[in-house]
Amino acid sequence: MYRFSSDRQNIAIKQSKKTMSDSASTTSTSQDFDFKLSEMVKNILNNPSFIQIIVSQVKEHFKNELIEVTQTLEDHQAQIDDITMRHNDLEQYDRRLNILVYGVPEDKNENTTDTILDMCQSINVNIKQSDISTSHRLGKPKSDKNRPIIFRLIRYDDRNHIFNYKKKLKDVPKYKSVLVVEDLTKYNMDLFKHARQILGNKSIYTLNGHIWCKTKDGRVSIRCLTDIGKVKNPD
Repeated sequence: MYRFSSDRQNIAIKQSKKTMSDSASTTSTSQDFDFKLSEMVKNILNNPSFIQIIVSQVKEHFKNELIEVTQTLEDHQAQIDDITMRHNDLEQYDRRLNILVYGVPEDKNENTTDTILDMCQSINVNIKQSDISTSHRLGKPKSDKNRPIIFRLIRYDDRNHIFNYKKKLKDVPKYKSVLVVEDLTKYNMDLFKHARQILGNKSIYTLNGHIWCKTKDGRVSIRCLTDIGKVKNPD
């Protein structure tokens, strides 16, 4: 009985030792695998070629993202430009009956409508007071400068008549220094001034609220800064 019990104990001890040995072997194998994996990762991360591949992939990803964002911004800008131009055209159309007159001396008790009628009569443009919707000076009074007069006509034909004959003002002593121009929107006025600076005063003029440039091949419409660049550098 004692021997049988002793044999069982010996068997149990052997099995326990084997289990511990197997466990130790497994632990050793796991640690060895972890070490090898760690070394492999280190080698990969320290490999310049691998790093270059990762960098290239990241750059390509962000390049594609940037292209998409840039295209979206360009599309939005094109829409904004289109809306801006449409609004500008509507505003300019609303000003089509307006005329600006520069260089008329100011008088404290003046009647600007009478001044306009007198100016028109001096060049044989027969319009009546009832043909003028409104007239007044623009801006605050200045002691050293005559403010321009703006007036609005009832009929477009009268407006064209004045512009067709305005060159005759240079032969009228009283109005020889007067300048009669269209009432441009701020956008068109800024564009007009810029075009004259770049392309020359004699080449740029306005007609019916539009800006034009005289070229050897005819006239070219100026609607934006890009148009100025195309005229300056046609190639």
